Formats: sequence, C-alpha cells, structure tokens
Amino acid sequence: MDASAQHANTIRKPEYLIEVVADEQDGSALCLQGPDVALDACGRYYTCSTRARQGRTGCQGPAVPMDRLDDAVIDFLRSTLLVPQRIEALMTPLLAHREDWTDRRRQHVVKLRAQADEAERKLRNLYEAVENGMFVSTDRMFKERIAELSSLREQAEIEADRVEAMVIRIGPMLSMQDVIRMAKDARMRFQVAGKPPRQIIRTLLQRVEVAGKDEARVKGSRGGLLKAIASANGNRAIVTAGNGGLSLDWSSRDGVEDSYAFSVPM
Repeated sequence: MDASAQHANTIRKPEYLIEVVADEQDGSALCLQGPDVALDACGRYYTCSTRARQGRTGCQGPAVPMDRLDDAVIDFLRSTLLVPQRIEALMTPLLAHREDWTDRRRQHVVKLRAQADEAERKLRNLYEAVENGMFVSTDRMFKERIAELSSLREQAEIEADRVEAMVIRIGPMLSMQDVIRMAKDARMRFQVAGKPPRQIIRTLLQRVEVAGKDEARVKGSRGGLLKAIASANGNRAIVTAGNGGLSLDWSSRDGVEDSYAFSVPM
C-alpha cells in the first residue's frame, strides 16, 4: 500500500479516545500524530500534546500506537467494566447512598409540612379567639404573634417545596437490576461490526490516562458512569428525568467513595 493509500485508510479510522485521553505523568491531553507505520499498522499514534510541541524535552511520556490503546480500552469496557459483577460492585454503595439520601429528604419534607400545618392551626386558633372576643386584633402582641406564625408557615412551605424539588430532580429510583440491565444492553452494542459506535465509547469513558507504553488507566466517577450507562442505552426516561436530566446531587460526599480507577494492560 503506497503512502497516500495508507494515509486515506488512516483518516477513515474512528478517533475513539480524543478529548478523554491524557498523559498520567503531567496530565496533558494526548493528541494524535502520524501516520507512522513503524509505530502502528494504521500509522497513527497518541502522544503528549506538550511533547508534540516541544519534543522529548517538554514531556518524557511515551508515544502509543492508536490501535493498541483503542483496542485495549474497548476490550476493557466490554470484558471488565460493564460485566454484571463489576457493575454491581461499583454501584451497590452508590445506589444505597441514593436511596438513603432520598429517604432522609422525604422525611425532612414531612417534618416541614407538619411545621407549616402547625403554624396554620395556631393562626386559625388566634383568629377564632379574636372572633370570640378573647383578643383585640389591634393588640401589639397579637400582631407580633400573627407575623411570627405567618413567617414560620411561609418559610416551612418554601423549604419543603425546595427539598421536594431536589428529590424530583434526581429522576426515577433505580434498582440494581435496572442498572445491570442497562449495562448489559450497552455491552451488547459492542458486538456490532466488531467495534462499538464511537459515540458509545465517548459516552462511557470519562478519562483515560496513559501510564506507560504497556499500561493505561481508566478513571471516572460512579455517578458519572451511572448516567453514562443510561445515556449509552438510550434510556431518555432516566437521562432527561426531572430538571435537566439525571441529577447527581445525591451522589457526592457523605463519606461515599465516588471515584474509580482501573489499570488496563496494553
């Protein structure tokens, strides 16, 4: 194959990892260079963007053949990350935290509604007392008490509405079976034409770091992976649920480890 034919073949290959792949050493984004048939059959390779501009004096990170890294990462997604056992291990603490987060806020809403109802009850009693001649509506203490109870009722209702909106915004509740099923469906798409569509790869991957010529690391957050699986599966009922999609407000903090990192041999 002559150079022009080799170059044309190179251009047609999907760029799976651009924008998510970086050099672990200095965090710089990797860019595609080539063609260089000596490095890769397709003639293209990933290299540190700093190295591409400044040479090896700018970055000592390796140049990695495109197909080698792409194949390793795609195989990792198919054979490791999306298998039911791995998904269950990653998502069990996250879903448990989500359920607890939702339950605690629903309980808080109930308490706030009760506070608003109690303030409303006391207001009615005061007005009835005025009607029965027990108080004069122009009395200073009466006015202050009415203002206090009215403010308490309003604040409780506003806060209850705010918390309730947070619960609605995170979208429908998910069981482990739901997540495993969506991961299985996304994994099945990897069987099409040998390699999955580029968009599926880009949806599922959050960050890939090249640690050396023979190793990469796939990193991300569990909450981000949950949303990516739903998106890759085309589950718009989950992805677009609530206000602006599956909110991950609930997935952060409270002692739950959200990040993950896996070593991927090349």
